[in-house]
Amino acid sequence: MRTKIVAPTVMVGGYMNKKQLAAYLNVSVATIRMLVNSGSLPKPLVISERIQRWKREDVDAYLTYKPEPARPDMDQEDTIGDMPF
Repeated sequence: MRTKIVAPTVMVGGYMNKKQLAAYLNVSVATIRMLVNSGSLPKPLVISERIQRWKREDVDAYLTYKPEPARPDMDQEDTIGDMPF
């Protein structure tokens, strides 16, 4: 029987790598890249070209306090017919 080697899930000093962050947020690594590129997650601390880390506290704060971006295609009071939505 083969044993699967699993990356450590313990954060060192409260910092997470991309796989740990994906598991923490229950999304894929590709989604992490998309969320960072869109500004929905903070940029990582770049330690070297291949090593990036996110501080859990920073991610939690960013998700809690980051305002939703305004949608430029929506007016303040959009309506469908006579019904505001």
